Formats: sequence, C-alpha cells, structure tokens
Amino acid sequence: MRVLLTGGSGFLGSAVARELVRQQIDVVATVRAQSPRQHLADMPGVEVREGSLLDQEWLAELMHGCDGLLHVAGAAGSFYANKDHYRQTNEELTRHVFRAARTAQVARAVYCGTIVIPQGLSSAYALSKKNGAEIARQEGGEQMALMVVHPAGMVGPEDRVPTPLGRGILKLANGALARCLGGGGAYVHVDDAAQMMVAALLTGENNREYVASAEYRETEELFGILAKRMGVSQPKTIPNWTAHAMSHLMEGWARITGGTPPLSRFTVSYMLQDPNSVPDGHPDRATLGLPPYRSVEEGCMEGIEWFRNQGWIEDTTP
Repeated sequence: MRVLLTGGSGFLGSAVARELVRQQIDVVATVRAQSPRQHLADMPGVEVREGSLLDQEWLAELMHGCDGLLHVAGAAGSFYANKDHYRQTNEELTRHVFRAARTAQVARAVYCGTIVIPQGLSSAYALSKKNGAEIARQEGGEQMALMVVHPAGMVGPEDRVPTPLGRGILKLANGALARCLGGGGAYVHVDDAAQMMVAALLTGENNREYVASAEYRETEELFGILAKRMGVSQPKTIPNWTAHAMSHLMEGWARITGGTPPLSRFTVSYMLQDPNSVPDGHPDRATLGLPPYRSVEEGCMEGIEWFRNQGWIEDTTP
C-alpha cells in the first residue's frame, strides 16, 4: 500500500509517518520549504517531497499510484496575525488536496479534524476545521471513503516546534514556569492519535468521525504531578479574569510587533472549557480495534525526556 501524508514534518504528522512505517506501508510525505525533514528521511519507506499544496500539478504527481491519503497539514496554532490564515490553510489547502485525490482516484482518505468540533467550541480555528471536513467530503466525491479523526491536545516525544502545551511543559521542566492557566483540557498521547489516524484509513467506516481523546486533566493537578516528579516548583494558577485580560493584551501587542503572543484568546477559551463538553474517546478507539490509551502523564514525561535529549532542558544537578 502507498499513502500520501500531508504535513509529515509536524508533531502529529511525524507520529503518523512512524506508525505507517511500523505497519510497512510506503509513505510519500509532504513538507514545506522551511520544515525540518531529516527525521522523516531517516525512516525506511518514506519519500520526502518538498512543495506547495496549492500546486495542482505537483499534487497530481504525488497522488499517482497512492491508495490512501492522510491529510494532517493545517493551521493548528492558537494565534495568527493574518485573521484569514485559518480559512486559507484549513479550507483552501484542503480543497486543493482532495480535488487532486479525487482526480487520482484515491480510494480512502482521512481528514485530521480537532476535538473542539465535537465539543462545539466556537472559534475561527474550529470553524475552519469544520468547514475543511465538509470541503474534503465534497471534493472527495462518492467514490472516496472519507473518515475524520478529531485529536485532543497531544503530548509525547518529538514535539519539534513545541505546541502551546509543549512550551508550558518545557518551561516547567526548566523551572521557569511561575504561573499557569486554570481549567484543563482533553489530552492524548501523540502516538495514540497517530494509531487512530492510520487505523481509520485502513479499516474505518466511510463518513465516520472518530474522537482521539484519552482523558480530561486539570492543569493545576497535571502540572503539580509533573513538577513533583521533576523536582521543580509547581506554578501558581492565574485567575480566569486575569487570563482573559492578558490574552487580549498579548494578542494586541503581537499584531503590532508581528510576534507570537505567549498567551492567546483561543488557548484561554480551550483551557477554560466545560469538562462535561469533552467527548469520550474510548469507544472509538475500541471500535478501531486498538489497545487502551496510554497515560497522559507518562506521555508528558516522554516529551520531557525527548526535550532533555535535545539539550533544551538545563541540567540543574549540583
């Protein structure tokens, strides 16, 4: 079997590539010009291709001979100065990719959604991903079996361009996280999310949506456990009203300077979500015939160990 994987160099994309290689499936992985790719090139059976997903001729070439498509590429960050970036990336790129897949008669495809869709959370990001899933259905056509997987917040190793949670964990490990948000979030080990993406491609039911979520964890509790295990100070929790005010101010300053805010309104809204809105991801994992989810706490520790091996965590040993 031969599969086209978009967004292959990202946190989830890399894990998906590893899972495909583990199952001895040939992979064509797309990367952008500025993306790291040596870790992909070192995987047996992975062909790394650099280019733009807006290039229909290039896409047509890549799709030739592929049986499946895993569309992981997308805008997953919590802030972009360009307010139209989510639409351009999560909707228009999806249109190009699935149009090319239909022309190439790709039989099965998986679109990477987000847990905020089944949760019903409202944001520009959530809307763009929801629209992207519908575009994938429309462009794929009736001859293509399409499955959607909605990952929760991901933890684990090889978070090369750290996610917002990854940045927080990295700061915590370096003893530099004095404050953290209240609330909590739904999380999943990145390798478990990747397993579900591949399982959905191979055996998933057409037009079925699957939730990849291991458990909801309160930030204060999770960071407290991690801090104790690493022997660092536990951060104090920021009041909710302070977090809201800070996110507005930081986004405003980022729009002026062109930088990335340490805290965004999306991150605050996600962390202060209603725990009862989080869908249970265990039935979908069982439906796909996969083993139970790994521990979120252990996933965080694996991520910390990977950060340490990269030299990103200072050695505080006397």
